[in-house]
Amino acid sequence: MAQEDVILGILLNVDSKISKSIVHVAINLISLSSNSEFVKWLAKQIKTRKWSLDACVGYARKHELFAADKIPCTKTLYSELWAGNLPITPFDVPAALRRTTKAHKVRRISAFLDQYR
Repeated sequence: MAQEDVILGILLNVDSKISKSIVHVAINLISLSSNSEFVKWLAKQIKTRKWSLDACVGYARKHELFAADKIPCTKTLYSELWAGNLPITPFDVPAALRRTTKAHKVRRISAFLDQYR
């Protein structure tokens, strides 16, 4: 825990121009160590109750089981799951294999663009 506090202190004090999103990402990654209480609880809920990552995060936040800064966002959890940094596999999470990343298509609005030709 002391190492996490040092890293956060460095991030917050280095430069005032560091955006809040960078600090948010750093907090999420620091709180995801496989020894953290939240990750242990998350793995237990997924393996015994077959919960999704979304359900675990929502339940933990709603019932305030952990400090708010110790609960990472769902997107970070799915990214870390696919990177293999969690003590569970994508096969343990029921919704992980159904989630697909969709490519965004750029649509040409011809009626709009034709007036500028």
